[in-house]
Amino acid sequence: MARSGYRYRDIWEPNKTFGGERASNEELSTALADVGCRKETNLTGTLLAIESAYQKRAIEENSEALEKIKDYQDAIDREVSRVLTESRY
Repeated sequence: MARSGYRYRDIWEPNKTFGGERASNEELSTALADVGCRKETNLTGTLLAIESAYQKRAIEENSEALEKIKDYQDAIDREVSRVLTESRY
């Protein structure tokens, strides 16, 4: 963004700067620069990799609790299936 003449404190600031019913020329120019910058730097891929790493770690750290929740949901599914099957004429 800086190479395109824009200065923002973080990647979210452009989203906070504009708004309204119809985009201005300045807003469109900023959006095009933002998309170009994101593509050039692979920002979306980087953010996805970071978010995935955090999620994988959270899953590993909470695997026991998550497995209990899964088992509980599976038991509910079985019970619903049984009740529906028995209620048919």
